[in-house]
Amino acid sequence: RDVFEAALPAGREVKILCSYGHVHSQACEGRDAQGNCDTILSGGGGGCCFPEVSQAGFAAVHLTDDGGFRSVVDTPDVIRPPGTCRFTRRLNDV
Repeated sequence: RDVFEAALPAGREVKILCSYGHVHSQACEGRDAQGNCDTILSGGGGGCCFPEVSQAGFAAVHLTDDGGFRSVVDTPDVIRPPGTCRFTRRLNDV
């Protein structure tokens, strides 16, 4: 974020949304003045690890007509509580 902001031409105003991850967790690590999560840790996608998924989830970002955004990152709408999602690994018999 800092490198990008430092490279902006003088007087240019932008709304920045950073998303990064892969630690098998999901969290909002920063909010803008409107309370939207603008620094998203999103590694919960498929969760991890067999046989119990640590935290399955995703982030939703809605673009707004005024050039901004609204984000949903850390609510039950987009994440499952840890330990509530399980899967079975299948191995091919070849």
